[in-house]
Amino acid sequence: MQFESDEILAIARDHFEHQRLEEALTRAKTLLELPEPPAGARELAARIYARLGLHERAIALLSQCIERSPDALELRIELAMVSQDGGNLEQGLRLWDDLLVQHPLLPPALFHAAALRAQRKQFADALRHVEVLLQTAEKDNLYVGKARELQDALNRMVSGPEQVQEASMA
Repeated sequence: MQFESDEILAIARDHFEHQRLEEALTRAKTLLELPEPPAGARELAARIYARLGLHERAIALLSQCIERSPDALELRIELAMVSQDGGNLEQGLRLWDDLLVQHPLLPPALFHAAALRAQRKQFADALRHVEVLLQTAEKDNLYVGKARELQDALNRMVSGPEQVQEASMA
């Protein structure tokens, strides 16, 4: 019995959702070998590669997906995350900044750009991103709690060790 491409994609997604990455990747690669892979096959393969820590392969596939759908916000967020997770912090920051140009209040972009700027010791810029996130995001947004923690850490870094010491004595 031969499966059709939409069936293979559905099975591959199920394998991925159940953490059966080898089976998911096998089926996704089968789809990628087709002259015209079905919609969603590249994206699924990219997610599998990202989960396996094969960031360069994930980036290549996500970039192909974005070429076909340049306005796909979720794919652009995923590309920035994979770049950052793969250790390419410069590219990650550039991608987050690009997202912020078009979506200046996007919580994941504000948070991750802030975190990367903090790593570069650009504390004022990092704090500005955090403050925008905290002022504009819904209170139950996933990034609000993370942003508060980052804000506390940044305030400690900016105030300097002598002020942290004074505050702890008070």
